[in-house]
Amino acid sequence: MLIKEILVESAVVEDINNDLMDFIVMYRNKNRPWAPMSGPNGAVRYMRSLDHDVDADDLMNVLAKPPFIEVVERSGPEHIKLKTTIPDSISDKAEEKEQQKIDKTAEKAADKAVKSGELSV
Repeated sequence: MLIKEILVESAVVEDINNDLMDFIVMYRNKNRPWAPMSGPNGAVRYMRSLDHDVDADDLMNVLAKPPFIEVVERSGPEHIKLKTTIPDSISDKAEEKEQQKIDKTAEKAADKAVKSGELSV
């Protein structure tokens, strides 16, 4: 494998980790014990709306590794069980920024779904 390919792959993995952590933190901040893996508000659809070609199995593998083991108790094809406490390392500003990013992405995904006929208004 070429060094260029390794660097591109590691950048993609880092993007996936960051985007998935944004999703998890949003649900955790709302004090919800579960986050959906599938469905219209699920992690798979969220990640695909960010142009990550992943499925539930891919995300379950990612969630079983650091840094997710600190915030995720277990994950399955339908739900992600969140731990009851969040590490102190996540600041309020970071949480607010993540929420804004997720809201913006959700709006874009909804607009795409309406335009493609997947959802109706």
